[in-house]
Amino acid sequence: MFELPCRSAQDVRRYECVKEGARLEVLRVDGAADDGFAIVLTNDPSYWQGGEREGVADAAFRLGEAAISWSK
Repeated sequence: MFELPCRSAQDVRRYECVKEGARLEVLRVDGAADDGFAIVLTNDPSYWQGGEREGVADAAFRLGEAAISWSK
């Protein structure tokens, strides 16, 4: 069983997840990797439930069910 620390700054953490996905995509495009995978482990429901407030700094980095995923 994992005991994950309670972290705040979800906006920064969401950005880091999206940034990692972009980094993996660059590796694919450059031919350094055939595929890329990122695993995000959290016990904070705000990451998968998304948010409803518009015009906030992290709106572009929401990772909820309605988010657009990367594809080949």
